[in-house]
Amino acid sequence: MQVSYKIVRIVEGSWITQNPTDIVAWADVNGFSVSWPTPNLRLRPELQLQPRISDLCGPMFDGCDANGLPVVRYDILSV
Repeated sequence: MQVSYKIVRIVEGSWITQNPTDIVAWADVNGFSVSWPTPNLRLRPELQLQPRISDLCGPMFDGCDANGLPVVRYDILSV
């Protein structure tokens, strides 16, 4: 399933939102590690098989973008 990604985190004291097209490449460039969860059929279809990213909460469903694609969101753990 094709999805859109949204990352919300603090960089140099400011909240930023990023929308990478390749979540694994984004995590690698930004120094985060990626793990792949065991399939869980109780999750929303949009979240099944989405990676987990170290130090970020998620994946979480965040509605749909302007093109109708589901948005998968990752957030900073705490402030």
